[in-house]
Amino acid sequence: MARPRLTDEEKKARGTFRHDRTVVGGDEDLLYKLPTPPKHYEQYEREIYKELGRILIMKGVLTAVNLFVMKEMVAIKREMRECENDYQTNGRVLYSARKDGTEGSQTNPAVIRWDGLQKQYLQYMREFGLTPRSSATAERAKTPQQADPMADLLSGK
Repeated sequence: MARPRLTDEEKKARGTFRHDRTVVGGDEDLLYKLPTPPKHYEQYEREIYKELGRILIMKGVLTAVNLFVMKEMVAIKREMRECENDYQTNGRVLYSARKDGTEGSQTNPAVIRWDGLQKQYLQYMREFGLTPRSSATAERAKTPQQADPMADLLSGK
């Protein structure tokens, strides 16, 4: 069985602390200002980038890694918009003539693609705590848990 990790303070007390092996994380990685959108973004993409960035900074979850994921979310929204334009132009169902002369139908591939993109986008939103349920779960995790009187009674305290 592996031993539990020592804290930096414990390592310093033992004399085994090494600066080159410390784990960097926490507030140092947070971004407090949104970098400018990439130059190749169109107006629609820039608006989504700025709005998502503003929300993630406000929630205190925007890091360099999350910035990459946020750019992926912008790309997903752009592709979703292209799919919407396709199925609004061509319809949700495509009709074609079969070899036997009857008319056949199939779901527009853009509708199927849009559905997959929507699921992926919602998963990213859950990860960032941007859905009502995920934000409520994050808020509960931040609040300290109150002592349960029944648990105290049963444990003999």
